[in-house]
Amino acid sequence: MDTKKGNENETAHCLILPYPIQGHINPMFQFAKRLSHKRLKITLALTRFILKTIKGLSGGSISIGSISDGFDEGGRAQAKTLEEYLARFQQVGRETLMELLQALADSGSPVDCVVYDPFIHGSWTWPKGRGYWRRRFSRSRARWIVFIIGCTAGS
Repeated sequence: MDTKKGNENETAHCLILPYPIQGHINPMFQFAKRLSHKRLKITLALTRFILKTIKGLSGGSISIGSISDGFDEGGRAQAKTLEEYLARFQQVGRETLMELLQALADSGSPVDCVVYDPFIHGSWTWPKGRGYWRRRFSRSRARWIVFIIGCTAGS
């Protein structure tokens, strides 16, 4: 599979965005590792609270980026209700994700595609015209074959 974009040394860059609760991070992390074996550049975006609590996260060639859910000290447990957490995560998470995407672009490594947890898609509005693909994470192998071909065919 050809993972080159245009320049011989440039590969497609995918940002992986799991929903920040137990049971959602590991499947997307495993998928990120599989993509990295296809020589794609991968950035896994985790909340600041999750990054503080995970011990021994080793992604090899996977870069880790941080976003905020608005509850950097206690995560979901810091919110009084699930509704409060979701509203704050929608607002602050989206803002800090856009900051992370801009920082990656400014560093010379712009993101070509964002793979996000299905729990996120309904509550976030994605800015148009950013120049990257957005795809919901699915465990369907056929969907990922189409995604990888699309992502690596050049942005």
